[in-house]
Amino acid sequence: MEGLDFVRNVAQPTGRAEFKDTKEQGLYLRVTSTGVKTFSFVGRAKGSHRVRG
Repeated sequence: MEGLDFVRNVAQPTGRAEFKDTKEQGLYLRVTSTGVKTFSFVGRAKGSHRVRG
């Protein structure tokens, strides 16, 4: 799995870095300087403003 390899092998940044998924619109991987990896989704419900969750 190509995407899973990226998540496993992403280098720890200085500070925090966000990586936008190339296949799923609104999906992000956030990596901290301590190596913590978190996924987030950015989107909106029909007729509303941008929502982050």
